Amino acid sequence: MAEVDISKSNKKLRIIAYGFDVLGFQLPVMPVSVGDGAELHYLSFQANGALDRDDGVIIPQGIFEDIDYRRSYVGGNYAEVQFNRALLQEREESRGQTFTN
Repeated sequence: MAEVDISKSNKKLRIIAYGFDVLGFQLPVMPVSVGDGAELHYLSFQANGALDRDDGVIIPQGIFEDIDYRRSYVGGNYAEVQFNRALLQEREESRGQTFTN
């Protein structure tokens, strides 16, 4: 990961915290200041746009999939995994767009 030295500029790093509402977090409306050089912007899971336009992105593990553990009829356990294919494809195809809530 590349280091960024913002001490010589007035620009604050813009970091996106994406999808935390899926985990039950109340998303702040205003950016949250992180130290002197960065702002954390929260975006809902349903926000439109790409995730590659800002200086950084935080995505919680597991927000795109749902794992259900089940018991087999013949004994043993197995996991049934479902994921949001449409949203994952939208994120890949929408590179270059900005987010709107």
